[in-house]
Amino acid sequence: DDGMEDAVIEAQHLAELRDVLADALEALNEVQQQVIVLKYFKNKNSKEIAQITGLTSDNVRAIASRTVKKLKDYFDMRQIAY
Repeated sequence: DDGMEDAVIEAQHLAELRDVLADALEALNEVQQQVIVLKYFKNKNSKEIAQITGLTSDNVRAIASRTVKKLKDYFDMRQIAY
């Protein structure tokens, strides 16, 4: 069944993405990890992240932007579609 085969392929792709993302996050420094986790996994906004981390909101936005680019580059170097 093509539907089942597609589901298996999708599950394998998601598992690969998860593993690469875990490796990529480990390559970040502690502040970058904290900002990315709070923003994208805990759904915090820049003001909330600033309060938690002691950074300014502007600094949080800059770190998030640079770190997302770094993560995209990490995936691109490994030719992983995201």
